[in-house]
Amino acid sequence: MVSRMSENLSLSMRICIVSLLLCTGFSTEGPLIKSLDLDASAAVFSVDSYGAKGNGVSDDSQAFLAAWNAACTSSSDSIFLVPHGKTYLVKPINFNGPCKTVHLTAQISGKIVAPADPCKWNPKERSVWLQFSNVQGLTIHGGGIIDGSGEKWWAGSCSRDTSHRCLNVPTAFVLYSSSNVHLRDLTFQNSPKIHVQIALSTHVQVENLQIVAPGDSPNTDGIHLSISEHVMIQNCTIATGDDCISIVAESSNIQISELICGPGHGISIGSLGKYNTKDTVSDVVVNGASLSGTQNGLRIKTWQGGSGYAQGIIFQHVKMINVSNPIIINQNYCAPSSSCQNQPTTICNNQSSAVQVNNVTYTDITGTSATQDAIKLACSATAPCTNIVLEDISLQLSNGDTASSLSANVQGSSNGQVAPPVNFSSPSM
Repeated sequence: MVSRMSENLSLSMRICIVSLLLCTGFSTEGPLIKSLDLDASAAVFSVDSYGAKGNGVSDDSQAFLAAWNAACTSSSDSIFLVPHGKTYLVKPINFNGPCKTVHLTAQISGKIVAPADPCKWNPKERSVWLQFSNVQGLTIHGGGIIDGSGEKWWAGSCSRDTSHRCLNVPTAFVLYSSSNVHLRDLTFQNSPKIHVQIALSTHVQVENLQIVAPGDSPNTDGIHLSISEHVMIQNCTIATGDDCISIVAESSNIQISELICGPGHGISIGSLGKYNTKDTVSDVVVNGASLSGTQNGLRIKTWQGGSGYAQGIIFQHVKMINVSNPIIINQNYCAPSSSCQNQPTTICNNQSSAVQVNNVTYTDITGTSATQDAIKLACSATAPCTNIVLEDISLQLSNGDTASSLSANVQGSSNGQVAPPVNFSSPSM
């Protein structure tokens, strides 16, 4: 809850501390790893025992894969160990299951870095750097750092120049087709693209992650969810160049709490329905968050011409600090053309179909807006947003002036104090 978060360090101070530690080279591993004790009954498979040098220069990929395979096929409880105090350079790896061991832990206590030069990546292995797939009952933790070395990607093939963004750029960490996974107590930094992606997975708990990248780094989402359900994200600090958390494509039963976000693009559901596709997101609860200096706050974005729904969504106890678009629904999103060569051009005609947005509640949303319209609800004329509930909303401009709102084709209600007030449409008879 936000009230509990206020007892800790302020948002700006916590982000400043994280950034300072990373930039100065100070290790954040020590205090965390000291509190972690290896299970005495588990077999330990250290990457060092399989030939890893840990000097940050030698390619340790094969040692990592060999240690993982040994841990995965062990008949006893096992620990895949990346030792504290060393830096390991590894190329793209798929840590694949299913595993024979019932209780498997990946303890990442050292630092793992990706190749810094995009030209040294195999063109066929550019989509993902580190992937855990087809695993069940896995804990990934250890207090270490996972560094995607994204600087040259941002300046080149993943340039801030949008004409170059369509080249194949790797996501740093992917959990794929897995269940009962606990990801916690790690720092992710400087991914070329998305830092952490959870796809086709269920019953995943994400806890106490620090995710850091420059505010102008392109497409560097913190945590991205797709085709996943029963995911809990709590006590994470995310400061990147894109969405702190984004949720798309057939995802449901998502809980987010105690999130500190900024810089970045806020918390996003969508985009949904691109290229006339059907997408669904449902049963999402954001309970306790602080957003500072983000491009958006709580956003739902759907494409014209899509189908499906975003429904059963609750945003509550969220503090905004100088946030552009604190509350925004855009049901008419459209790009006039594609920046990618050989991709179809999207024509921005008004289309009759739309992703339905309904049963969305905003409760106890307070703070300051960097833009005049603190609440923007732009919904489809043919498929209006329905049952949008605003209660106990207090948003003003960062300079203390009164904010305003924009709304179109929105059916809903206001309860308690709602500032700025919103005009709702009457339901069609």
